[in-house]
Amino acid sequence: MLLACGGGGAGTTTATDSGADTDTGTGTNTGTDTDTGTDTDTGTDTDTGTDTDAGTDTDTGTDTDSGSVSALDTELRTLLFNKTFDTTELTSRQVPASNDPIAVLGKELFFSKSLSFGDDVACASCHDPRLAGTDNLSLPVGVGAHNQDVVGPGRRHDGNFYIDPKADFGPNVPRNSPTTFNIAFYDSVMFWDGRIESVMLDYDRYIRLTPKTENGVDTLIRTPDSFASGPDPLAGANLTEAQARFPVTSTTEMRGFASASGGTTHDSRDLLTQRLIDRGWESYFRDAFNDYVSTSEEIVGYPFIAKALSEYQRSQVALDNPFFDYVAGNDDAISESAKRGATKFFSDLQDGGCYKCHTGPHFTDENFYVLATPQIGRGKNANAKDFGRYNVSRSIMDRHAFRTPSLLNVALTAPYMHAGSLIDLETAIQWHYTPSDSVANYDYSLESLPQFSGLGINTGKYSTNTAEALDSVALQLTSPTRRTKYTKGALDSTEMADMVAFLQTLSSNCLQDFTCVSKWMPDYTTPSVDGHRLDPELLLVFDNSAVFDISVPDVTEVGTGNSPDLGVVPTYQAGGCEVSHVATPVEADIIYQFRKRTNVGFDVERTISSKMLANFYSNYEPVLNTGSAASADLDGDCDLDLVIDSGDVNGVGVYLNDGGVFTLASDNFGLPLIEDLAPVALVDLNGDAWPDLFVGNILGSTPRIWFNDGKGQFIAQTDSGFQVSRKTLSGAFSDVDGDGDLDVFLSHWDLGAPLEEVHLWLNDGLGYFTPAGSEFGFSGQFGERDFTFTPNFADMNGDGLTDLLSAADFLRTQVYQKQVNGSFINVTDPLVITDENGMGAALGDIDNDGDLDWFISSIYDEEVMSGAEAETESNWGATGNRLYRNDSVPGESIVLSDITDSSGVPNGNWAWGACIKDFNNDGWLDIYQVNGYGYKYDGFDYDLLPLLGDIGISNIEDLMAADYQSADEFVSAVFDSIGDYSEFLTRFGIDFGSDTTLISRLSEFYLAAFAIKNTESKWSEFQNKPAHLFVNNKDGSFNEEAALKQVDDTGEGRGVVCNDFDRDGDIDILIINNTGKPTYYENHHRRVANVWDNFLNLQLRGDGGNRFAYGAKVYAYTAANIGGDLVGLGELNQYREMRFENNFISNNAPELHFGLAAHSKVDTLRVEWPNGTVTELTDVDANQFMVLQQPAIP
Repeated sequence: MLLACGGGGAGTTTATDSGADTDTGTGTNTGTDTDTGTDTDTGTDTDTGTDTDAGTDTDTGTDTDSGSVSALDTELRTLLFNKTFDTTELTSRQVPASNDPIAVLGKELFFSKSLSFGDDVACASCHDPRLAGTDNLSLPVGVGAHNQDVVGPGRRHDGNFYIDPKADFGPNVPRNSPTTFNIAFYDSVMFWDGRIESVMLDYDRYIRLTPKTENGVDTLIRTPDSFASGPDPLAGANLTEAQARFPVTSTTEMRGFASASGGTTHDSRDLLTQRLIDRGWESYFRDAFNDYVSTSEEIVGYPFIAKALSEYQRSQVALDNPFFDYVAGNDDAISESAKRGATKFFSDLQDGGCYKCHTGPHFTDENFYVLATPQIGRGKNANAKDFGRYNVSRSIMDRHAFRTPSLLNVALTAPYMHAGSLIDLETAIQWHYTPSDSVANYDYSLESLPQFSGLGINTGKYSTNTAEALDSVALQLTSPTRRTKYTKGALDSTEMADMVAFLQTLSSNCLQDFTCVSKWMPDYTTPSVDGHRLDPELLLVFDNSAVFDISVPDVTEVGTGNSPDLGVVPTYQAGGCEVSHVATPVEADIIYQFRKRTNVGFDVERTISSKMLANFYSNYEPVLNTGSAASADLDGDCDLDLVIDSGDVNGVGVYLNDGGVFTLASDNFGLPLIEDLAPVALVDLNGDAWPDLFVGNILGSTPRIWFNDGKGQFIAQTDSGFQVSRKTLSGAFSDVDGDGDLDVFLSHWDLGAPLEEVHLWLNDGLGYFTPAGSEFGFSGQFGERDFTFTPNFADMNGDGLTDLLSAADFLRTQVYQKQVNGSFINVTDPLVITDENGMGAALGDIDNDGDLDWFISSIYDEEVMSGAEAETESNWGATGNRLYRNDSVPGESIVLSDITDSSGVPNGNWAWGACIKDFNNDGWLDIYQVNGYGYKYDGFDYDLLPLLGDIGISNIEDLMAADYQSADEFVSAVFDSIGDYSEFLTRFGIDFGSDTTLISRLSEFYLAAFAIKNTESKWSEFQNKPAHLFVNNKDGSFNEEAALKQVDDTGEGRGVVCNDFDRDGDIDILIINNTGKPTYYENHHRRVANVWDNFLNLQLRGDGGNRFAYGAKVYAYTAANIGGDLVGLGELNQYREMRFENNFISNNAPELHFGLAAHSKVDTLRVEWPNGTVTELTDVDANQFMVLQQPAIP
């Protein structure tokens, strides 16, 4: 591939020349200008509130004779000299010429609506060169514009909430469009929050790179696609190229809501490649890159698309401004007022200067500061908040911090700040000096912002959110280093006019001349490549008077909305799952209750790439916590299928069950490779009875949902509504708000994330979630120390209201009781709830008294508990699992009692997933729990090993044993053995992209080995410990019988799923290990127990959005046998609640299993349904799979 080739055209030019070169392949037509009653002459009427003249007409003083140097000039030039202000830092740089073939291709792509999946928006829709590379809007309108060809102030969103759930007629993109001009001079970070940045490996993590390089060339670049906060190998050659990868994957900017846009960002880009190929772009790419060898998919691949877009944007250099002329020696280039403003600007911070942050000829230090400018629009976080840099760094000091913008051409790019909430330069300048007063005096109705005036949207959150940002300013002032970045006082009217006059001198003359700007516009005298070129209608006035009609999209257009097009979804035939008279299976030579099966289809190993451990602080423990699975009937054949997380290398797999034998689904049920250590759950989220897939985020940015179409495919939902800043490990699902669909409470075990997360999210019935308000009672309950692992909803006190139990690490387990008004109150009793490291959890009526008891898995340190050690090796507890008996009185407060010691269940070693099920069908619930901690070395994917043979390393253990003292020493040894990068390519044929990337990967590998080597001694005592099966003695105590029953697995178990997978009448067990293959135990109890083996399996079918009837209560009563062959068989009073059973990043399928021992029937089966109706059956035969339908309300 010839990605770096410059084609056969003009190539590069110096930055000082780029404003003057003439495009040899384009015309001067600048699109279609619409006369709106305002003259649209070449640049003179783009004023958005401030004078855009170059500075010659704003003189408020006396002109100085050009033949002498005034005292003011002397003072200013002295300041510039002392600040080492040097415009050649920019003007000497090599940048693409605007008529370079690759830049010309990039221009066509920049104006092509083919890069949006709805063919309705182009990059230029928000970055028009005639508007100085912006849109002159407070907030952009991306997809969903009422008129897709309008650009500028007249561009409005159509408000269609059937397609975009957040639509309210206001703008839909959460942050202001920064100018694309002079983008080539950003050397460290891109975007308001710096989510694209040059990084370097610093011991155990990647940090921001110092020193900078020009536009980040030849650096490692972190992007939102990066794993483990490390570099993105696909980022490209520079920062501009990296940023060009992301507007097309943003839902509101260009991607849209159509499910056809792909399930991942990589899918989206691949689909765009294929679209461009299909639309005839290939020859244009070949000519521009002078590449006639690569395949179609390579030459039109997104790396080339990003390269072309980048070269076009990097050609947009506009440095021909009056101030630079002044710096070059022309004293008359700017007015006396501008000179006074410049003098103030370049003065020290304590004197009201601005240069400390707006430094250098690009006028930005590319750092991040908190100014508490108004939080308006949709925001990037829950509840319309935007935490800015915090979303990237997780540092509390970065909350509400945003990148210092360049001030070049600032007078042409209003409105200002990250949300465009400051209408003009005067307002923006004053805010820097008096943020507190400015916050207090701001018009939060937004009527002062022309884009919002008259829209009537709900602005109620903006003042509160901005006040929180002001709190972040106060936090900055507590830091000795950060408070020195804040100036004091205010400017008087003359000083304000002077400062504005100076900033106006930074405006490019070219950008105010449409003829000059035309070199960056397409040639509208020639046809576009595919007929999808944006023909921009420049509308320079705001007009919100029109009222747009909103209608439900046509059936054929459903796929364009946020609810993906599932086609005709077949009805799930639950009744077909009923099976009666299930005989006891016959199998010879059965000795033990459980048999470990290795030939049932689980052949894919869970594999973790070594790069997951490179950022040791952020990822080491979260990676150790993972290993997820979920069960449900996905294909409607009544067998319980599985979705299994197989690590970041192999992704998430869908396994279809056929009588207890599993097969990886054809085309993986439509799922792409999900390169995350993804916690999964199966639950019907859109009310069609087909289980959908919920995927949390460990490495990704937010949870995702794939809908089951009932025809063998999961279809991606483009935007599920979640906005989280922490890792999401699992969710508990229940109808919390009483609207008939399933809401979710998310768990967020995470390190280094000091802001409180929103946990409760409400479903709109279609699977789109919005954050629950403070009225639900969870706000302020979790705070910074949020280590929630396994939440579960259940009615604990029999009042008909679903309570929440949250098992959490580090003494953070909590109990929430639901109130009649729908809110939850924290009723945790710290004298009872004492588990130290709550991880997994399970609920069940272990004493058959008609309510649910609660088991929590935790850490039991045998050495400490035996007295062999005084304390644990690190920050974990020692006392192990907890079993809390439910002693609540129906209708009163929740009361739990700790019966752990008397029950005999504390020792689970390092415990994780847990199930409460009746594994021996005796009518009493047992407990199964997996455990383990640490890494198994054969569970990592090492694509680097072929390189290391010459230095005697064949696996990670060899590297751990080697005597390399640093990553640098190890890397040097490797390169000494393999030669330079070109030799490496010839010898090994493995292309890592560049020697920089290879060095990074080798360093990561070393750090992974180093991390394991230096921590394994702490957790070695917990390795190779058996899982535990606690068998109910029917008296409140349990016997540990895992070895006796042959289910004492010694793997690195994390998630566990317990269901009757082979439909033989007893509960089987699937364990997901942190690395390696899943472990499957088939329960053969009915094959060895003779007559004590009866059961009843029950599925419930609700209605509306709760098709599995979560919240239903089921009572199964069987009278004692007082005669016949089984004299003395005791009565059974069993209670189950149909609920989402969350075990630990894993969930059981929604069915209820009752062991009946030797009873041949259930005397009374009573179901209390969520809608208040009751079903009561008598003399229900044992040994059957039943399905009951919720009755309608009379």
